[in-house]
Amino acid sequence: MDANSDKRHTRWPGFGGLTLSQRLPVRPPSSGAASNLFTSNNAAIYMTDEMTQGTESTALVKRSSVGQNGTVGAANLQEPISGFLNVFQAGMVSLCVRRNGKVAALRAASRAEFAEIQALIRFSHKNVIQIFGYIQHPDINHIQHEYLEIALNEIIACPMSFSEEQVGYVCREVLSGLQFLESVGLEHTKIESSRVLLSQPNTVKIGDALSIRRKSPAVNISEMSFPAVGVGEIALDMMENGTLSENGDHAVALTHPENWTASASDFVRNTSCSPVELLLNHVFVNPNLNPNLTEAIVMGITCTEKIWTPPDECSV
Repeated sequence: MDANSDKRHTRWPGFGGLTLSQRLPVRPPSSGAASNLFTSNNAAIYMTDEMTQGTESTALVKRSSVGQNGTVGAANLQEPISGFLNVFQAGMVSLCVRRNGKVAALRAASRAEFAEIQALIRFSHKNVIQIFGYIQHPDINHIQHEYLEIALNEIIACPMSFSEEQVGYVCREVLSGLQFLESVGLEHTKIESSRVLLSQPNTVKIGDALSIRRKSPAVNISEMSFPAVGVGEIALDMMENGTLSENGDHAVALTHPENWTASASDFVRNTSCSPVELLLNHVFVNPNLNPNLTEAIVMGITCTEKIWTPPDECSV
């Protein structure tokens, strides 16, 4: 399809000519092919993955010392973190290999975001991206977090349609993640399809950890926020395949509401004025009320099989 003729607002982001299979290395390239994220002029290459998950005392990863010539003192240091590919995943990240051999992502972070990051290191939830550690350096700090294969907006950009059950499943998982964040005094400020990450077979997680902030208490009703508004926009994005229209009031609306059940339309409408906890009990996303909404629904990679290379076929 000609990019100029595609009116969908959700597009494949630019990757400088990289194909999807190239930018989704489920396993890292061989050591000879790996390129370091940083050079010897930037000592951040010598940061080491030394923390133990779940222990507050080791949540902060300190930068290892570097010799005068820019080389690592191999006698007492762990294997350094090396980036081998830059990708866009709810923000620009560099892929790296953890000590356990699994691929993770490195992303620059400011000191001002340290409190929220600490909270996410201490707690974890199946629907919120997991942060492994905060890496300090005099020049720039990084967080290291898990890497998921694809973002929801990339699937929406494919020439396929979602079932109502798939839309409901994604919305439920995102709402569950938002409920967890609320329970620990946090909120996500940019809930949208580009910040929802997926992995095989049905993992759905809220990404972009740097958009998570401490939740401020509302002083009056005018300051009340409804974080589920973004979930309604995600639902519409999936229903409309990335083409969002406006009604007479310039509000987002379904082009063909007749293609969806009354419960789907009611759910989208209520996301703008209902708390997360109440929406989780809505028939559209509640598996106790909707027997078709089960974890047997396969989300993510199955939609993009033709442009995704399975792990065993990745070139190294």
